[in-house]
Amino acid sequence: MKFIIVLLLVLVQVKHSSAQIEYPISYEKPVVSNYHGFDIVDEYIWLETQENESVVDWIESQNKISEKYLKRQVAQHHTDEYMNKYLYSSFGDFDGKLKRNIDDDYFFSYFITSGSTTPSLFYKKGVHSRYYMLVNSTSISRKDKIDIDYYKISKNNTWLAYKYNRNGSDWHEIRVVKIDKKRHYLNVLKHTLNSGIYWWNDGFFYKKYPFDSINATYKKPTIMYHKVDTKQEDDQIMFKSYSDDEDISVVGTKDESFYMVKRENTKTEIYNYYLFNPLRENIKLGFSPFLINTKYDLNFYKATDSLLYATTEINDKQQLISIDKEEPTKFKLISPSYDNYELQNYEFLEDFIVASYHSFNGSFLVKFDYQGKVLNECVLPKGLSVTDMYYSNNYEAFFFYLSSYTIPEVRYRLNLETFKYELVSETNVNFDFKNYKFKQDYYTSSDGTKVPIFIVYKDSLKQDKSTPFLLKTYGGYGKTNIPSYNPGIIYFIENGGAFAYTHIRGSGGFGKKWVTDGQRLNKKNGIADFISAAEYLIENNYTAPKKIAITGASHGGLITGAALTQRPDLFGSAVINVGALDMIRFENFTIGSAVTNIQEFGSTKNLADFNNILSYSPYHNINNTINYPPTLLVTGTDDNRVPPFHSYKFAAKLQNVPSQKNPILLWAKDKTGHSGANTRSVQIKEYNYIYSFLFHQLK
Repeated sequence: MKFIIVLLLVLVQVKHSSAQIEYPISYEKPVVSNYHGFDIVDEYIWLETQENESVVDWIESQNKISEKYLKRQVAQHHTDEYMNKYLYSSFGDFDGKLKRNIDDDYFFSYFITSGSTTPSLFYKKGVHSRYYMLVNSTSISRKDKIDIDYYKISKNNTWLAYKYNRNGSDWHEIRVVKIDKKRHYLNVLKHTLNSGIYWWNDGFFYKKYPFDSINATYKKPTIMYHKVDTKQEDDQIMFKSYSDDEDISVVGTKDESFYMVKRENTKTEIYNYYLFNPLRENIKLGFSPFLINTKYDLNFYKATDSLLYATTEINDKQQLISIDKEEPTKFKLISPSYDNYELQNYEFLEDFIVASYHSFNGSFLVKFDYQGKVLNECVLPKGLSVTDMYYSNNYEAFFFYLSSYTIPEVRYRLNLETFKYELVSETNVNFDFKNYKFKQDYYTSSDGTKVPIFIVYKDSLKQDKSTPFLLKTYGGYGKTNIPSYNPGIIYFIENGGAFAYTHIRGSGGFGKKWVTDGQRLNKKNGIADFISAAEYLIENNYTAPKKIAITGASHGGLITGAALTQRPDLFGSAVINVGALDMIRFENFTIGSAVTNIQEFGSTKNLADFNNILSYSPYHNINNTINYPPTLLVTGTDDNRVPPFHSYKFAAKLQNVPSQKNPILLWAKDKTGHSGANTRSVQIKEYNYIYSFLFHQLK
């Protein structure tokens, strides 16, 4: 037995000597699972138990090898110097941008203090006063990385409830502080996920889940009411979900005039709504049926004495509607509808609403009254998108932000009378963005469908097959891609490359059919679109197969992984970031079995879904006869949205492919979740590693 183990070690080292990387041994321990009479053999299920000592050692060994390799590339290409320079510009206008967080006389902002790696929450009263620390992130924990990412102030500005996560986890905790006295209450509310905070009187509503483990599925939430300075176990249960097929949520308004609970049956897609109107119900806590057994998924935002305002899908588009409180089955459409444009942002003012619309062709702003009459419109510069908008009572002005892949957020003031805008604060960048150009085009996918693609380059786009290309997508859940600044893209372009983003089927912004054509049994359409995007770039002589780098995160990581395993001949390098890669076991953990994911991918419990998932699941389609392109897998050890074992198993299997000569690296960031880097130093390192790896392999 000892001889066999030694021989195995020698074989593993010899096998990878040509790649000049000696990977840690990834033992094969086959486990057989039967699906619909079909046996699936999985050699690396043991890597799913991250707490196991052998897995911990394996991850540490992988990180050691990967960081050594990546640091060498960063030094070779001086990536750190570039990334520090380009990343700095994305932090411009920091204080001004945070004027969004205005609450009457109070201003709130995040600052990193000496000795801390994550921001703390500060406040000031009045425009001209100084900031004082309200919540110190290190006082919550010096061991964990604390990210305070949400807060709500009570109606009378007495209390502030803030929500934070540890190490990037989706699980949150909530605490309360009395603002004027800076009194911190000791009670901690735990086990919250995707929860808002909605104050009423001396307490607030929030959403809580049962908690079994970090990888447990998210089922059966509860709507709770918490009173300040009481224990969580004393919180009042307002609504409880008794079925795995039921989800519940709560919303409320800042003025504490109304609250709504939504109860959704995820299997039948039937919705029930329950209203608590304190003004009308004499301040007695309790919810009454409002709209029962409807097919409309409503998201409420504003209330008046007689009307409620919400968004819902009508004619395959998200629309703003008003609802009569006395006759809730009567809806009135109030937002204008534009062909091929999607409602993106909206801000309710006293007499009218300002909204932004976005499409592949550009963005524009619209002003309309509460009856739906358009009062004004203005077109925004092409290639830029609206990332936020708000009205400031203190400045009596309306502000919005524009950004693109190559320009960080810049703030504009909109004149609500003339509907003309002016630049307020410009972000300084360390490169000449005026030399950057973009091209919008359509290419033909494998089944004849025309798919939009957005290309960014510098000076000119050569057609001599010489340009390194970075190709990216997300392509899931009907999510619309809004161009946002990325210093890695600047690094890539400034070093002679070009960037392309393709809006594959499954993306938002192109109608309901475009979304459904990339979901569930149609998921392979989006993968085919992504592959066809690479073929389009090659056929137009912009680049060559080995000069295309592909990358994607989360759902985009799935698309990248599927394209890599299906057409490895097209690509020169790949980075898969927090990607969903083992789609057969995806629904067994965390949010995998949530209704949004079953709608997106289907369930292996269904035979047709199982066969479809198996046909494209990246982990299950690795071919032992292929030498796959150089690939870097990035994940976070505390990612409980797409658990890190997806990346672990995919890396182990690729590294053990007999034909694999190109490097396969795994970098698992400690104390980091699905959203990636949670400190500036790790953020810079992440950009350095990803973009130096992608670019180095193409060179």
